[in-house]
Amino acid sequence: MATKRRSTSTGSDMPITIQPRRVLLLMVVLLALLGAVGARTIYLQSVKNRMLTKYAQGQQQNTQTLPAVRGDILDRTGQELAVGEEAVTFYGTPKLLGKNRAGTALQVSKILGLSRHEEDLLVDRLTNAEGGFVYVARQIPRDKAKELQDAKLPGIGWYDEERRMYPVGATAGQLIGTVDIDNKGLTGLELLYDRSLTGTPGKQVAVNDPAGVPIDVLQLRRERDGRDVQLTLDVKIQREAERVLQRTVRQFQARSATAIVMDPRTGEILAMAGVPRVNPAKWSSAGSLATRNTAITDTYEPGSTFKVVTVSAALEEGVTTPETEYWLKNELRFCKDDKTCLLHDSHDRPAGWFTTRDILVESSNIGTVTLAQRIRDAHLRRGEGGNAAIDSWIRRFGFGAPSGIDFPGESYGIMTPVKDWSDVSIGNIPIGQGIAVTPMQLIDAYAAIANDGVMVQPHLLKRIGDEPPAKYTSRRVISSKTAATMRSMFEAVVTDDHGTGKQAGIKGYSVAGKTGTANVAERGIYLKGQYIASFVGFVPARNPRLVTLVVVNRPQKGAYGGTVAAPAFEQITKFALEYLAIAPDGR
Repeated sequence: MATKRRSTSTGSDMPITIQPRRVLLLMVVLLALLGAVGARTIYLQSVKNRMLTKYAQGQQQNTQTLPAVRGDILDRTGQELAVGEEAVTFYGTPKLLGKNRAGTALQVSKILGLSRHEEDLLVDRLTNAEGGFVYVARQIPRDKAKELQDAKLPGIGWYDEERRMYPVGATAGQLIGTVDIDNKGLTGLELLYDRSLTGTPGKQVAVNDPAGVPIDVLQLRRERDGRDVQLTLDVKIQREAERVLQRTVRQFQARSATAIVMDPRTGEILAMAGVPRVNPAKWSSAGSLATRNTAITDTYEPGSTFKVVTVSAALEEGVTTPETEYWLKNELRFCKDDKTCLLHDSHDRPAGWFTTRDILVESSNIGTVTLAQRIRDAHLRRGEGGNAAIDSWIRRFGFGAPSGIDFPGESYGIMTPVKDWSDVSIGNIPIGQGIAVTPMQLIDAYAAIANDGVMVQPHLLKRIGDEPPAKYTSRRVISSKTAATMRSMFEAVVTDDHGTGKQAGIKGYSVAGKTGTANVAERGIYLKGQYIASFVGFVPARNPRLVTLVVVNRPQKGAYGGTVAAPAFEQITKFALEYLAIAPDGR
């Protein structure tokens, strides 16, 4: 029986069946492989190429910041008040310091003459340093830095830096202010005008060869140095004002003192002095009283110097004239309360007839409140707010608002809103009690009297860089007629036999002004035996060129403005008149 053999055929006539699912899978795999190859190609050609290029550039290029030089602060004559000085900053590279880091720190300390405390801090800083950088010493003067550079201590590097210097020391210290270690303004005018003073850093790229040696420099952005700031201040008048205040504080054993000298025609501040003083280079070690510009930050009860508002308002409103007479007793009951509504003058005197001029010259509290009552009553008769009228005059003279002077931290002063006035208010606010002002606000009010009734915005800035001098606003407070009358009456304060400001007189010049004596109040309570003595005036009286204010805080020997502050006014103003060559007017 024959065995059948299975026939095997490979001919094309035999159908082959391929499942669609397998075809799809194959296509997906192929596409994935192609995508991966494409992505890798793109990565190598673009992303990786950029990374490698950047890495190569990093090995060959070094980006450097070009510091901008900080601008100077100058007085009105060009005298340097704050300048930059070349200095050197030293740093350590921890991985290069070696094992004897403490020894390196001790060598640095010896060369730089560090204190024991500074030395201990440096030893600790270098011993425990990690990473790529640690400061060793900042802003060392070049002459002192050279010895440390020549020592070539392991791991110690350096770079040039600017150091802020104050050529006039503590003169105008509170005004100028200070900067931080990176030369950024922290306080005073250094802070206020920091943007103008700072400038803009530049940027350059140094190109190195494969060995790291610089072969070219590509400058991307040139640095723009800061601009100089020129002030209205005159350093010679400022220095004299501070000297006089120091003598006054010693003589009368006072806590502090403030003085301002101003040109009433322009609003320019020629001097703004405060004692105790501060050297900006030693700011961090000074007390808060020394670092505050008390002329604009601190408030006090102005006392009789505030009578300028009440008397001017009474004249302007026509409720009195300089020669109008008033019968004044030696006490005045101005409201119903038996304890708080009885007013006396500071000096005992008999009852008598007083003109408006007498009231101002002799600084009568009773007379001034009488004038305030006339203003109030005149408005009440017209169906208007009487107290509101007085409040309006106070604000018209600039109190209760900043003067607008270009200095950070100016106080508004302290004023009771008129809606909160009590029956007692009419008996204290018109004579400068129950209200607090800054020295700047007060001198601004008197500058308006000196300038024919026009108040010019006070300022310290003369110009920035090459810009034209800044322009400042002005506004009328009272009529020129009332201002002239007030100047005449203020002149009598100094020249009249009964005037309280005789010690403010300056030989050869007519002087007009007002004394002030006020109790010191803390937390609403008057401190027994603690006073603030002040004098504010202008010279020459009928064509004023200067206004000067002196405020002496808590003198222990003496209390009155006429005996404590007026002599200081005379000394400061006399110096300024002679220095500025202002001709005597023969009075």
